[in-house]
Amino acid sequence: SVKFMQSRDEIDQFFRGVSDAWAQEGYDHFDVSDFDVRALGGNSMLVSFNWHMMNRAGTMLKQWRQSYQLVRAGAEWRVLNSTFHAPSLQKP
Repeated sequence: SVKFMQSRDEIDQFFRGVSDAWAQEGYDHFDVSDFDVRALGGNSMLVSFNWHMMNRAGTMLKQWRQSYQLVRAGAEWRVLNSTFHAPSLQKP
């Protein structure tokens, strides 16, 4: 699915809902691993890594790989889009 968020309010509302759902699953903190950063010219980059959602005891509740395309806006880097990696399709 695709979700376009065009305002700070939309972003805040989206992540409040996500945060509430994570709390119900037992979320305490995230660990990250396997960073891959690729320049896409001088004003853009693709940053990919694995998220590990952990509970208070340190048990991993779920994990996924996600990529973020960042673009330079003046002196700042901003997220243009993000993509969740679906598992690779295996050939029969």
